[in-house]
Amino acid sequence: MSWTSFLKRDAGNALIEFVLHGLVLQVLVLTFGVQVMSTQAQQLAAESAARHALRSYVLSGVDPAISANEIVKDFGLVSKVEVQLTCNPDCESQGSILNLKVQVGEVKSNALAVR
Repeated sequence: MSWTSFLKRDAGNALIEFVLHGLVLQVLVLTFGVQVMSTQAQQLAAESAARHALRSYVLSGVDPAISANEIVKDFGLVSKVEVQLTCNPDCESQGSILNLKVQVGEVKSNALAVR
């Protein structure tokens, strides 16, 4: 039997192709899915941290960085959390606009409040 006739035979090739292609596609889909879920978890943590940290600062004066770190930790993430609070004109007077920016990993979120 020559190599060309062996390669042209289809006996048993479908199963091998199905398994190999299926494994490759499943690994790619699984990898993509894990990355999307990780980004989504960071986005949810960032949005929640920004909103609730600013709310706790306005209502009870708790440092937003402490609140944001606790909230992100509750989400089970170990990503680096960066918090930046800006106030216009200041953080204590009535009518001031407070803007809290939170970054969890690569994801950023903002929260606004008027005192």
